[in-house]
Amino acid sequence: MLKTGDYVLIIRGEDDVSHGQVCKVLAPDETETFHQYQSTDWVPIVCWTGYLVWSIQDNLIEIDGNRARIEELFQLGFSRIGSDSLRF
Repeated sequence: MLKTGDYVLIIRGEDDVSHGQVCKVLAPDETETFHQYQSTDWVPIVCWTGYLVWSIQDNLIEIDGNRARIEELFQLGFSRIGSDSLRF
């Protein structure tokens, strides 16, 4: 079961979030307050570039790793200006 703060990859992109992007699970009110989802719930996710979408959980792959390093990617993505590229 996914919960707020989990990191996921989106399989089939939605709107401005492309296939395979790293995203973070948000609460139903689109904040970072704690919430745990049932397997049938739609989930709001924010992409590392700042775009937000709602997706079914079958479209998401939970990832694990160094949470601090993944969060750095989000900070870089949110603070970028223009069409700059990020390497990771």
